[in-house]
Amino acid sequence: MAAPTDLRHVVLVTDDFPPVRGGIARLLRLTASCLPADRIRVFAADCAGAAEFDSTSAIAVSRFRFRAGTSVLTLVDTLLLAPKIIAALRSNQDSILYLGNVWPFGLVGLIARALGFRYVVHIYGLEVLPSRGRIIESLRERILRNASHVIAISRFTRDLALSRGVVSGNLSVVCPCIDPKPFQIDDPAVVRRRFGMDEKRVLLTVCRLYARKGVDRVIEALPNVLAEFPDALYVVVGNGPDLPRLEALAARKGVAHAVRFVTDCGDDDLVRYYHACDVFLMISRYIKEEADVEGFGIVYLEANACRKPVIAGNSGGVPDAVEDNVSGLLVDPESADEVAGAILRLFRDPAMAARLGQQGYERLHNELGLEVYAAQIQSVIRSVR
Repeated sequence: MAAPTDLRHVVLVTDDFPPVRGGIARLLRLTASCLPADRIRVFAADCAGAAEFDSTSAIAVSRFRFRAGTSVLTLVDTLLLAPKIIAALRSNQDSILYLGNVWPFGLVGLIARALGFRYVVHIYGLEVLPSRGRIIESLRERILRNASHVIAISRFTRDLALSRGVVSGNLSVVCPCIDPKPFQIDDPAVVRRRFGMDEKRVLLTVCRLYARKGVDRVIEALPNVLAEFPDALYVVVGNGPDLPRLEALAARKGVAHAVRFVTDCGDDDLVRYYHACDVFLMISRYIKEEADVEGFGIVYLEANACRKPVIAGNSGGVPDAVEDNVSGLLVDPESADEVAGAILRLFRDPAMAARLGQQGYERLHNELGLEVYAAQIQSVIRSVR
């Protein structure tokens, strides 16, 4: 970690920060931790459990009221926040603004820019896809083009930003990382027994239940898998609007007995589920008509931290998270047959599955570790003039 005098003061603003759950929230917490505590201040949306989380945080976190969406209330909350952000920037002459989200906090970025401050923006994929609102689309492009630097989480996201007019010299690909330490447990066999998976071949997906996550493709693949491995069990950890459709699909395919939805899961149990599985998979796909895509996929790294092989949909930014035939297998996310084939390959060849899991673990530590990520983030901060 660089000495504090090497880095400027950073004011990070976001509505995705713990105890909010999800990959972006976890990534932005790690991003903040990459900077010395006296050089980072976080402004994060208030939420249930925030006071308890902040009381144990080494990072200064200020909470604000925020009603998410694209409504007038969202804009009101954002504009009410702006004077607080500007005051924080003015408290240190070398401060820069770090936008954890393009919209709507990019509006604060434009205000800060007009007052002579610089801002960096982190992008994940969805915010650089075409949107249905022409005004918001125009504002997003202006926010991106006026940024001193744009951090993209994958090559796919970088290319989307370039198509939006971001200058390549102001754009960096910094792949997400995770802290692998929380993903270590003493005895995975105990976990399997606890969850009643001792005699099962366990497939696992961890995600919010949206169509693009591809849980339906795995369910569609299960009849072929169960024909050869009747002890297979598909565990889906997560909740979301797609749950009723997925439950109905499992019943219609005659595989409901082999699908287990876990809709409420704490962080400790989540780690246990990773260790309890034999194969992790998330078959994300690009749904163009809904402007929905996987920008990277942090859950693949979490599975790698537990030495699990992964199967992933070859779409969006996923190829930066999963190296085909190294840390996992990439498949056509529209093909249930390819999904079934990849599952069967790993079930039939435990040595291959173990090799992919170990290589994923090593890749995580060597290429996508916290130290590598911190060095890249610090480099971006230093580059802003």
